[in-house]
Order: sequence, then C-alpha cells, then structure tokens
Amino acid sequence: MLDLTLANQTAAVTMSSINFLNEIINPARISAGEKEVENRHFIARIEDELDDLGGAETFYVTTTQGATRKVKGYTLTMEQMTLVGMRESKAVRRSVLEKLRRLQEGKILPSNYIEALESLLKSEKEKVVIAAERDRAIETKAWIGHRREATAMATASVAVRERNKLAERLGESKSRATVLAVERATERKFRWQPLKKWCKENKIEPHTAPDERYGTVRSWPATAWLAVYDIDLSKLL
Repeated sequence: MLDLTLANQTAAVTMSSINFLNEIINPARISAGEKEVENRHFIARIEDELDDLGGAETFYVTTTQGATRKVKGYTLTMEQMTLVGMRESKAVRRSVLEKLRRLQEGKILPSNYIEALESLLKSEKEKVVIAAERDRAIETKAWIGHRREATAMATASVAVRERNKLAERLGESKSRATVLAVERATERKFRWQPLKKWCKENKIEPHTAPDERYGTVRSWPATAWLAVYDIDLSKLL
C-alpha cells in the first residue's frame, strides 16, 4: 500500500523514496520491459538529481530470512518525485507521471475513511430529502388540482340547481310557464283568464308555482299557451 500522506485537503503530497521506487518506478519499468532498479542505485539517482533533500531518513526492513537491515531513504514531495521520474526512459516516464498526476488529484478526497463515509451518507440523505420534497410537491399539486375540479363541479351543480329552481319558480319550463315568465320573454302583456278558461274546458289543472310577491301563482301548460296565444314554450323559454 502506498505511504501517501494527506493531512488535509490543502496538504502537500509526500511519499517515501522506497515506496516511490517499489510502487511506481519499478512497476513502470517492468511494464516497459526494463530491469528493476535497486534501492541503493535509486538513492544515488535521487541525490544526483536533487540539491536540497533535507534530512535523510533511515528505514528498518525485515528480510524474508527474518534478519533486519538498515535501508536509506528520503521523504519526497510531488515536485521531487516528478524530477526524479523525468530521468526515466520515455515509456517509463509517461507511466510514472500519470501515476503522480492521479496521486495529486487524490488531494481533493477526504483525509480519512470515516470522513468519506460521512460525506457519502450526507449526499445520500440530501438525495432522499430532495426526492421526498419532489414527491410531496407532486402530490400537493395533484391534490390541489382534484380539489379545484371538485369545487368547480360542485359550483356548477349548485348553479344548475339554482337555475332549475328559479325556472320552476317563475314557470320557465318547456311544459308550462307563468304569465310573468312569458311576458318577460316576449315583452308583451297577457291575460290569465283565457288560459284558465281553456284549461277548464279541457279539464286540465294548472300547476302552482311559488312567487315572492303573491306567495303562489298559476303556471299554465304549454298546450294552453299554444292554443290561446300561439306561444310555443319550447322555442320561447
């Protein structure tokens, strides 16, 4: 695993020269068909390339035989690793610089695993909240639409009932009508007595309609209006 230090999002990327050799340089050389570089030769290259290396660090490595030996190494910055990598052949150099670029881009990642999980959790929670708000808005819009439709239908129904009631009260019907209703429709005057006479002769009882002025008035049948005054209620009202 790479020994990569990210103290925070703005921290410089650093790596030990041993890891730089084993994880980046030598794998790139192998892929390009070149021999691996030993650490002592790699250290010589570093010291030859870089003027200001700071203090050297000593690393303790356990061999496969169980013995320990001291291995010299340096902590390198991104700029220093780039300069050292430029000494490689074209094929190796391309691979090394690409890996360093990816490491550099890694600076924008969270500094530890817990922060990464917290960031992911926060993002998912925000998605859930946004989805819930969207669904609630859609449901509210649909509910408002249904309510408006129901209100409009109820209003229309009330209007129809009121109109029918008024028509019934004034006799504004195709089957019968009061004198007042026909007078309003024709702007003429009519006497009710001839209508009563016709109904009596034909043994037809006229209907009674409510009236605000007189309490009730007679609503005469359409046949009487047609016979007496030649008024066709189906065309008039």
